[in-house]
Amino acid sequence: LVIRTLLRFIPSSKRSGAREFIHLAEERIGGYIRGQGLLCLIIGAAALVAYTLIGLPFAVVLAVIAGLTEMIPVVGPFLGAAPAVLVALSEDPAKVPWVLGAIVLIQLLENAWLVPHVMKNSIGVNPIIIILSLLAFGSVFGFLGALLGLPSAAMIPLLVDRALASTNTTDQPLPPTEDD
Repeated sequence: LVIRTLLRFIPSSKRSGAREFIHLAEERIGGYIRGQGLLCLIIGAAALVAYTLIGLPFAVVLAVIAGLTEMIPVVGPFLGAAPAVLVALSEDPAKVPWVLGAIVLIQLLENAWLVPHVMKNSIGVNPIIIILSLLAFGSVFGFLGALLGLPSAAMIPLLVDRALASTNTTDQPLPPTEDD
């Protein structure tokens, strides 16, 4: 309903292209959400394995927290690690370095390999572009930039393709669709 209403403000000759753009944008954003969910599951599973091997009590709960906080950009991994470190500190302070090492290893693997590959498969953007967009948007816009970095990396190529396609085509009207 909202999309149909918005499409009414677009000239009828451009509605078909706008519909196609909206469809592609929905696919990319859906892919981003699926990718984030997969990352949360993988990080939670990796944390569960690490915490179990270290012998932390409440490993399942701590892994769920690590997986859920993975959705929060920049500070999420720290928020997810804090309960595990506190539990290790209260249980056996000798386990703290092991917990910190496991957390650092998981984050290094995630940032260097997992995020680029999962997001490339989810939103179809080159891993180098993903890393650069996260760095650029996070540096320029802070927390909000880090939050919107990946979705922006997914949308910018669509916008560029649309802009290039519109400059390369003639201004002949498209045939009307049944929604027109």
